[in-house]
Amino acid sequence: MRELKFRAWSIEKQSWVYFRIDNVPTWVHPAEVYQYIGLKDKNGREIYEGDIVTGWFNNQKIVGQVFYGSNAAFFIQRKDLLGISLINADSWLEVIGNVYENPELLNA
Repeated sequence: MRELKFRAWSIEKQSWVYFRIDNVPTWVHPAEVYQYIGLKDKNGREIYEGDIVTGWFNNQKIVGQVFYGSNAAFFIQRKDLLGISLINADSWLEVIGNVYENPELLNA
């Protein structure tokens, strides 16, 4: 069974707070919570919703934000809104930032 892990952006501390479902901080607003999608990138880094990732897909370098859909995690390339599955992400995808600390990466 997949481990349910989450993170939330602390506006006060300007950093991420990581937690499991059984110890959610009381200050956390549901809209600020991002779930671990159960996959790691090619460097072994855990991938969470809200991460910004890059990789080569169909011979094209892409950058996009990770979203968690009802059936699978995927990310959407901003320029053409192409949804791409994260199956086998550990072999081709790299986390390069997140929507709070590096939003400018989505405009590249």
